Amino acid sequence: RVRASNLSLRITEGNGTDEISKLAQNFNRLLKHLDNAFEIQQTYVTNASHELKSPVTSIIGEIEVTLNRERAPEEYQKALKSVLNDAEGLNETITGLMELAQVDMSYTQAALSPVAIDELIWELAEHWTEKVGKGLFAVNVVNLPDDPEKLQIRANKALLIIALNNIISNAYKFSDNRRVQCGLYADNSHINITITDSGVGIPAEEKEKVFESFYRGTNVKDYNGTGIGLYITGKIISMFNGIINITSDAGIGTSITITFRIP
Repeated sequence: RVRASNLSLRITEGNGTDEISKLAQNFNRLLKHLDNAFEIQQTYVTNASHELKSPVTSIIGEIEVTLNRERAPEEYQKALKSVLNDAEGLNETITGLMELAQVDMSYTQAALSPVAIDELIWELAEHWTEKVGKGLFAVNVVNLPDDPEKLQIRANKALLIIALNNIISNAYKFSDNRRVQCGLYADNSHINITITDSGVGIPAEEKEKVFESFYRGTNVKDYNGTGIGLYITGKIISMFNGIINITSDAGIGTSITITFRIP
């Protein structure tokens, strides 16, 4: 019997050629997607109460202390900056919760459909150009296959946008809004999407940890964040059988490459 507690189990797929094997493969794929979705939900719900309560407590305390007596204008400015910093962290946590809800809703309510990756990249380019300014999001198309269907993967577009936007948002955050590049390479067997920034980078010993829930790098403590964005991204990309690789040098920048195999 399939339950939330045993979604990691898989059934034998047989020789992979007959109808029973294909049915087993589809069933295992469904279990994988459900397992990812449940893990995202359970992890975030477990930690969200603390992540929401801490900044709220800090904001209340800061305001109470500030209002305790008359203060100089510069003290009020300092207090407001502290409150703003906590509010921004709270906003990021709430955004993560909304993304979690989107992951759950999109998976349970929307069927997978062909998504043209090149068109998706140009949509993201338009969005980020409007958000950060002209010339600050550069798309580099390295290679495209002759068959346009080789640029398509079966996925949920809304979830892919969340995953890619999490990476791009981090690229701008940790590079202080410097130029971000998006490379697209595709042939008849696979598609590569590479997001490159010139930010603080990731220490070598931490590259395997950045996709863990609520993990934050030791060199980004001065930046707002919850450590949930890349965790959600990793789960979404895994849902659609993608692979993520990171190349990074601390103090120089980071390149994150997402690879999808084309059948």
